[in-house]
Amino acid sequence: MLNTASSPYLLVNGNACSLPFSDQSINCVLAVECIFHFPDRASFFREVFRVLKPGGTLVISDFVPQTWLAPLTQIKLPSPFGFHFYGHCQFDFTIDKYRNLAKETGFSAKDELDITSNTLPTYRFLRRFAKDVGFYNVSAIMETATAEMVSRMGWLDYLILSYRKESQ
Repeated sequence: MLNTASSPYLLVNGNACSLPFSDQSINCVLAVECIFHFPDRASFFREVFRVLKPGGTLVISDFVPQTWLAPLTQIKLPSPFGFHFYGHCQFDFTIDKYRNLAKETGFSAKDELDITSNTLPTYRFLRRFAKDVGFYNVSAIMETATAEMVSRMGWLDYLILSYRKESQ
């Protein structure tokens, strides 16, 4: 835990689906580059709703597939292609699933921002970096190339989504 007198911020290591905070004690929860690793987004949303104060905000970033692509993201590939270099990622949560989950857990939608075009240069950087350091991993190369290809084709969007816990 990190909390200094000069900073109003508190960093805590914990389980996102079982947050170590009191009910209605947090103003904002920010989940960047992580929600696709969580075992259950619904548990996370319920837990965030519990800890947020009325009027509080949840902001997440996620890779969000087109509806027709979501089932294909669950195909298990043989080794070495199914190694999960980036860890076990769930890329099957569509924008409609997010909208429904927000409503079911009591959130109202604030913003849905597609920043896919801003993330595309990252792939070029990753390729150059891997080459410069002599890194070669089949799984990493395949997973990165696939993410780039489907993102460039408009089949997988990178979204920033925000939700509000309404004041009571």
